[in-house]
Amino acid sequence: MRWLRARYLTAVAAVSMVALIGVTVPAHAASTAAESVQSEAASPRALEEIIASGDDSVRAPGEAFHVLAYRVALPAITGRFEFTVPAHVEIVAMQHQSQGQLAFTLHDDGRTARSVSASVPMPTGIFMQMRLSEDAPRGAVLEGGAMRLLAPNGEPLAAGTFTVTVLDLPLVEQHPVDVIVDVGSGAEFTTSASGDGVRTQWQVSADGGATWSDIVGATAATLRLEATTAEMNGWRYRAVHTNAAGSVHTNGAVLTVRGAPYFITHPSDVVASLGGFASFYVWVVDNATPSTLPVTWEVSRDGVVWEAYESGTFEEWVQSPNSLFFSNVTAEMDGLRFRAVAENHLGRTVSDPALLTVLAAPVIDSHPADVRTLVGHDAVFRASTPAVSPDRTQQWQQRIAGGEWVDIPGATQPEYSTGPTTLAMDQTEYRIVFTNGHGSTASEPATLTVRPSLPASVSVAPIVRLVDRLP
Repeated sequence: MRWLRARYLTAVAAVSMVALIGVTVPAHAASTAAESVQSEAASPRALEEIIASGDDSVRAPGEAFHVLAYRVALPAITGRFEFTVPAHVEIVAMQHQSQGQLAFTLHDDGRTARSVSASVPMPTGIFMQMRLSEDAPRGAVLEGGAMRLLAPNGEPLAAGTFTVTVLDLPLVEQHPVDVIVDVGSGAEFTTSASGDGVRTQWQVSADGGATWSDIVGATAATLRLEATTAEMNGWRYRAVHTNAAGSVHTNGAVLTVRGAPYFITHPSDVVASLGGFASFYVWVVDNATPSTLPVTWEVSRDGVVWEAYESGTFEEWVQSPNSLFFSNVTAEMDGLRFRAVAENHLGRTVSDPALLTVLAAPVIDSHPADVRTLVGHDAVFRASTPAVSPDRTQQWQQRIAGGEWVDIPGATQPEYSTGPTTLAMDQTEYRIVFTNGHGSTASEPATLTVRPSLPASVSVAPIVRLVDRLP
């Protein structure tokens, strides 16, 4: 019997088993958990094999797992089997597989007995069905599982131990990183995760990460986008790694789709005082260049013909990558228009124009010219300023024989017609006075010269010529 005992003991092996967190039944106490089984046969036979073994399949949370606790090739003895579980593990039930001239009586700590019998001698197995409690620590190896077979007198015949390895959530080893591409180009995001039975699913968010949706068929470690569009700029991508223990997701990576520059902020019209400050500002981006793209500036007098704004065109100016600043505005700058130009390798874009209005006394760029006419004919005088402010007015004046300047009633347009002239108007001077809220400016005087209209005198003298014949 000593030889048999030694043989049985060497046949016992310690095993490991993988299981999952997620059950709702409280854990069975490791120090008190025990189950028993008695095996009775008609004739004593040697016990051929006693082993302990674990089931290493991965199961979902709450599902039961088994440990093969006792296998006998030929029923031979009567004994007691004791089973102890680690902390956080509960025994759900005892199961058996029985074939042969054998009667098993399963005892759950002395409670209700169950029996089964068969007629053909075959191996018999005892399985312990268990599961983990929800508070089992992820990734932990739970030790303390033990099983032993005792003779009727309490002498141990065989023993074994087992451990429970708690399956952990997937571990993200590589997060996808932000990607910048030109519009129409492809883009790639890559991730990796470790763990048992990890599956990957890519997701996309078009609202800054507020909501996410699965990308159909995107289950590989690398997500490849074949052709990007401008609409995809700012979209976020992440991977969700899942196994039987649950799911974890990576950080979201931003897709930046670079296109031709576009203006977020256009320059605004500026009204500046004479000698004061004026500045124009733009914000232009191409989705990829940090903050703002540098720009060049153009200037126009009429808004039709544009020229590059050259350094030093006006005194005391400062130009930065996205602004144009004047520190000493002059009257000549009144009415100028400015716009910004931005470009990259994908295109060129111009901003809306902005008008500069200088608050100063009007500047006259076209003075009235002298007029010579005959008595009875109209004389017309014209003048203009480069820009017309809303509050600008004009008044024509005249001065006779070196006297004082006198307003001409009703002559309040940039063009003035005298009506039919008389000799009394000869050498009268005319000028126009432009006025706004910042002062008045008089034009240079123009002189009217009026000459009399002389009556035409016609005299006829007869001429006689002799010819050979009439024509």
